[in-house]
Amino acid sequence: MGYGQVDFDVVEARGTTRKLLNAFRTASDPLVKKVLKGMVFDALDHEAELRVRSQAKHIVQILHEVKTPEISKN
Repeated sequence: MGYGQVDFDVVEARGTTRKLLNAFRTASDPLVKKVLKGMVFDALDHEAELRVRSQAKHIVQILHEVKTPEISKN
């Protein structure tokens, strides 16, 4: 994944998080709100994990593209 490319897993996770957050905001039943609150936190955790993995993959790809200079033994 190059610079500026989108990781669709992250986008999908972000969308899920937003849907759950909207459901939490509109829920009126306290028990439903409590359950949705836990789901929002889980979704945020998953989204953050995917984002970090995506960034790490991008950094590793950049590191593999950089050629290491040959050092002379003189």
